[in-house]
Amino acid sequence: MFPHGMLYSPNCMWDQRYKYVLDVIGMLRSLNIFKIKVKIKDGDNSNKNLELKLMKNLIDKYGYSNVEFISGKLSKYLDSSKFIVGYLGTAIIESIYRKVPFYVYEPKILGMSDDFISNATILNDKQISRNISDLKTSIIDRNHVKLNEKDIFSGIHIKDIDYLNIIENFQRKR
Repeated sequence: MFPHGMLYSPNCMWDQRYKYVLDVIGMLRSLNIFKIKVKIKDGDNSNKNLELKLMKNLIDKYGYSNVEFISGKLSKYLDSSKFIVGYLGTAIIESIYRKVPFYVYEPKILGMSDDFISNATILNDKQISRNISDLKTSIIDRNHVKLNEKDIFSGIHIKDIDYLNIIENFQRKR
């Protein structure tokens, strides 16, 4: 997953997103994993083409081959994925739902503080790699995110929620 740092954090170094991807690719190659896909998040990003061009140039400069850039819905790629490396985000839930191991790599350069991670209520901080060597160890040891599916996916199905009723009740209370 191509990362997005926490822009409001003074610890975020926006340009280090490229280093993140290069570090992950290099580490995966050291594990003899050579077929790698980098998911670019869709959205309103007018610089997306420039960022992609820069990332491809860096990958070429490092001599990494067999790296494919993909975009669109993550769900389209999950069934063909052996595992995912990414930052803290909703992709974790999608991968758990599809039973694809997810390894969280959240280096400090993306802006997430140690305090934020230690206070996480859903994930165990041992499931979050803060440096590339920890990520490598997590992959080797198969220490991916493990959440109880019943805690995540229980309750009312989203299709059964009466949003109009919720909005009307909200408006009445104002």
